Amino acid sequence: MEPSAFWSIAERLAVETYREHRFSPLEPASPVELARRVLADADPIFDAPWLRSGNAALFRMRDRYRIAIRPGVPVQRAMFALCHELAHVLFDRIGFHDEPIESACDCLAACLMSPMPAMHRLIRVCGRDPVAIAAASVGTQTWASMRVGEALSVPVLFYDAAREKVRPRGGAEQLRLFHDRERLHAVVRRNLRVPGLRR
Repeated sequence: MEPSAFWSIAERLAVETYREHRFSPLEPASPVELARRVLADADPIFDAPWLRSGNAALFRMRDRYRIAIRPGVPVQRAMFALCHELAHVLFDRIGFHDEPIESACDCLAACLMSPMPAMHRLIRVCGRDPVAIAAASVGTQTWASMRVGEALSVPVLFYDAAREKVRPRGGAEQLRLFHDRERLHAVVRRNLRVPGLRR
């Protein structure tokens, strides 16, 4: 499946999930309340000392899905992890089990944190400020920056000494991780239109 088609499906599934569970797609819903409604009143478990790796885990208990969050996870990451595990449930319900499922769940989690109609509204209120958008959605600043890029169809570049992340124009392609700086610069020059950047 083409990445742009997949993003479109994830956005649509997020909006449908909001509507089905009586949330307005014009405002970000609380991931905790969204999980409660999708999981039929099964509260997420926020104190799961037995969870030693990863930020969250999805499991079944008495034929019901449950989500556990590892203690000590910052609240912004916990909310994204909760949406990621919720994405596994939603994909299971529609019969989607294709690989790479983890990347697909990350994509849907980003959409569940704030569907595109809500992102457009947040941008009108907060501008392009990822700090304000992250605070309004209880998300990370990285997540907010990427969603702003997707909403406005503008390139977003994150630089980290250990690895570089590029989201090409409009988020239509999946996130790419590069460990080779020369390859990163070649991709940036090919995919992005940045004033002053030579091709």
